[in-house]
Amino acid sequence: MSKRLLILLCITILAGAGLVIIALRFDPYQSESGIIFLFLSSLFAFIWGLGSIMFFTLHLLSNNRWQDSFRRGLLLAIFVVTLILFRINDIFYWYLALGLGIVLVFAEVLIGWRLNKETHDKK
Repeated sequence: MSKRLLILLCITILAGAGLVIIALRFDPYQSESGIIFLFLSSLFAFIWGLGSIMFFTLHLLSNNRWQDSFRRGLLLAIFVVTLILFRINDIFYWYLALGLGIVLVFAEVLIGWRLNKETHDKK
């Protein structure tokens, strides 16, 4: 197992443990803003780590495997936490979720295309 993967796995487990402790101790939707921030930040770290590990295992043939999986995990975490923020503020509508998803997919395609173009130009 790679050293990076082991570190990412440890961080993801710690973020998940923090998420479980906060969720069992407090109601994240009815707590004060400090507890909501802790809940969302641990959820963000957990989803980012889990998404990165998931994308790392799925992209076996990629040249920039770590970079791609880490970026895609980040975009997945941004998507989920933003949807939860929409729900907390009672502005969650399907078209907002769809629009956010389209923007993040477009950003991923654009960033991936630029990075692939830069690596091909260097060769």
